Amino acid sequence: MIVFSSDPAFGEIHRAVLDSDRKVDLLVSESAKNAGRGRKIKQNPAVTFALSKKIKHITPSEISPEVIQEIKDTVSKSKDKLGLVFAYGKIIPQELIDVFKGQIFNLHPSLLPKYRGATPIQSALLDGAKETGFSIIKLNARLDAGDIIYQEKIHLDAKDNYQSVKGKIINKFCKVLPGELKKIENDTVKFTKQDEAEATYTRKFIKSDGEIKKSDTPETAFLKIRAFSVWPKAYMIIAEARVIIHRAHIENGKLVIDEIQKESGKKMTFAEFKHGNQTLLTQMPDFVRI
Repeated sequence: MIVFSSDPAFGEIHRAVLDSDRKVDLLVSESAKNAGRGRKIKQNPAVTFALSKKIKHITPSEISPEVIQEIKDTVSKSKDKLGLVFAYGKIIPQELIDVFKGQIFNLHPSLLPKYRGATPIQSALLDGAKETGFSIIKLNARLDAGDIIYQEKIHLDAKDNYQSVKGKIINKFCKVLPGELKKIENDTVKFTKQDEAEATYTRKFIKSDGEIKKSDTPETAFLKIRAFSVWPKAYMIIAEARVIIHRAHIENGKLVIDEIQKESGKKMTFAEFKHGNQTLLTQMPDFVRI
């Protein structure tokens, strides 16, 4: 099996593949990037895991003809001529899809055709959705438009944020993956076409999307805190300083901040923050309970 991923959950997916009596013959991932304030080179976690388990991996900057040929050679030698895609940051061209002869599948963290695109979890949370889920689809050249082979709903509550929703999806996906791989092997998969009339699309967020403004309400601010808990993080600009809100809840019509952080400081409770930051407190939006 060939896996395309740059996600920290690759380790969990790898275990699920092993549970199906298969192995990952090749990980195709993204190359290391500059990260953090010091712009240090940081390897992506999928590659870090692959290195620890001595899994063959490549990190091409583009899907070139040479890369396609290398993957084709690996597929030809693999016992399971399957591909699995999840959280891979590059578009897979039709020429590469053809290498797998229709046996390449994608895990998408939404109930397709809703929330196609790169930010389905964040978008569902930002919309205040009561449920989301995940879909396993047969990959084609159109964005998240392939035939569905499996879907499962996941309930969302006010305690959920990006990390918790993603964790639920990966956990459930890993439980069903061995069975779905068996269906693929036995050619007993049932394909369901997506209803294009129901399709919705997400957009790529930018850092400024995380800003909580005075024009927000307690509800819209809370949704930003949940949706952007990993990146770009929800924040307020107070006295020209960026203050990050990590956790909060709504109580009696007010946003109650539970965990906060000055951009140059450390995380702390709101009670701790109030000591020594009286000036900043007076400049917070009116919907925040001080």
